[in-house]
Amino acid sequence: MPVTRPALLRLRTLPRASVALLAAGVCLYVASAAVAHDARDAHGAIVRGHATKGRYTGYPLPRFASLRSNHVNLRRGPGFRYRIDWVLHRRHLPVLIFREFHDWRAVRLPDGTEGWIKGSLLAGRRSFVVQGKTTPLRSAPRANAGAAAWLKPGVVGRILGCAAGSSWCRVRVDDHGGYVPRRAIWGVAPHEVIDE
Repeated sequence: MPVTRPALLRLRTLPRASVALLAAGVCLYVASAAVAHDARDAHGAIVRGHATKGRYTGYPLPRFASLRSNHVNLRRGPGFRYRIDWVLHRRHLPVLIFREFHDWRAVRLPDGTEGWIKGSLLAGRRSFVVQGKTTPLRSAPRANAGAAAWLKPGVVGRILGCAAGSSWCRVRVDDHGGYVPRRAIWGVAPHEVIDE
């Protein structure tokens, strides 16, 4: 019987040992891709096979992207012959790309799960997911500004801009626009500048 993660993922049939490894946050890679050296991403996590720019796209690594569809397979390795470990059902969910192999991307999800996704299933649209606790969507980039809405953990929205040196990002969730603190969301690096 499939195991479900609320609103994010659905597990396809896996042996018990694999489920235990995933639960422990261990990711198995069965891929032959060039490995340069270990580095740390914007959140301090070790990124294996890190390079300043992607070997196949020339874009920076690591970098954020989002899911293009409501049905995206997260595979064990970079190819259709690798087993599907998870099926993602959350269009626009942000992912962190940390490795490339031809037209496949190794990604990390907000909960730390890692796997491979076909590049055509990812979009450059910048999005975020609320983490931790319910966060107010402020009408201005200050803690004492009025709240236009309250965003519960797991809410996904679009990032419209994050100014240099600011601890706030301008965002939109459905018809509501406003500001949220960077620390309350996942999908943007601590000092990253986004200007759409």
